[in-house]
Amino acid sequence: MVWRNVRYVAVENDKHQLVGLMASRLLVRLLKEGWQEHLTVGDVMVRDIVTVPPDMPTGDAIALLSQRNIGCLPVVSDGRLVGMVTERDIVKITDLTKKFKREW
Repeated sequence: MVWRNVRYVAVENDKHQLVGLMASRLLVRLLKEGWQEHLTVGDVMVRDIVTVPPDMPTGDAIALLSQRNIGCLPVVSDGRLVGMVTERDIVKITDLTKKFKREW
C-alpha cells in the first residue's frame, strides 16, 4: 500500500465478490497497538462495507462519504467490484473544477 501510495485495497473471494476492505488507517492503528505477525488480511479487513452502484450520482456519493464518515466507497455492479470512489478522488475533482471555473 505504501509503495503504490494506495489507502484502500479491496479484498475479493475466489468468485470475485467483494468480501472486505483493507484501509491504511487500520494498519497504522494495528502497528501502533503492536503488530502481530500471525494476523492475516482476513483477520483485520473491514467486513461491513458500504457500497454504491455505478449509476449513483456523484453528489449522493459525496454525501454518503460524509454522513458515514468513511473515506472509500467500493462501486459494485452485479455483485462484482467495478471501481472505487475515495475522498482523494473527490478532492481532485473539486480542485479541477476550481481551476476551470471562471470569475465573471
